[in-house]
Amino acid sequence: MIATTTSLIGQSPEEILDTRKLDQTLDELVIMNARAELYINFIQRKLQDDTVEWDGNMRMLQQETMGHYIALETHFMKHSISKAVSMETKDKKSMVSSLVDDVCFVIQKIINRSLNSKNIDAICAMINNSISSLSVDVCGQLGGIVSSGYPNTSSYSWQQGPDDQVQLQKEKFFTALNNCYGLADNVNKLRKGFELKCDKLFGKGPTLEKVISCIHGFGDVHNDFKD
Repeated sequence: MIATTTSLIGQSPEEILDTRKLDQTLDELVIMNARAELYINFIQRKLQDDTVEWDGNMRMLQQETMGHYIALETHFMKHSISKAVSMETKDKKSMVSSLVDDVCFVIQKIINRSLNSKNIDAICAMINNSISSLSVDVCGQLGGIVSSGYPNTSSYSWQQGPDDQVQLQKEKFFTALNNCYGLADNVNKLRKGFELKCDKLFGKGPTLEKVISCIHGFGDVHNDFKD
């Protein structure tokens, strides 16, 4: 497990093409960090009676590992969201496409995994990166479709193409619009779920306040999708 993880850490995110292997590596990284955090806290408690000599290299190594984790996790997230967008499907009976559930599944997976790392900097980084990706990669694309407007059949011209093409444009417009509302609702649910989980994980204090302040950014994305 450690050998595989170490070999991937030495590569840039773009060099890692096997997302399943990357997914497994990210799971291993957060487990390693959580255990390192427990060990460091144990040593720091022992330092109170001056019976143990502290080695600061452990903390430095942990920070370096988390830096690699953030880069790899961000790559995995963007790749997964891009795949969800490109492989979008829609059931005729549904108002929204597969994009809504697939994107939110990715975001939930990413944030929950970062929470398992027990590293506050990694958690905040991935929350912020997730919010940015939702805003730019998803909301930006859907917003572009919606802002192009509803095809006006009454003023049909050669520029709009054949009737079947106009119909496809209408369906694309309505699907994008419904996806925006669906994502807005799901993002709001994710925000509330993350807040509850963090409240149980960190309790009251500055650490919780720092994480919650980042999570509040999902509220801005919610508004972006609504607008």
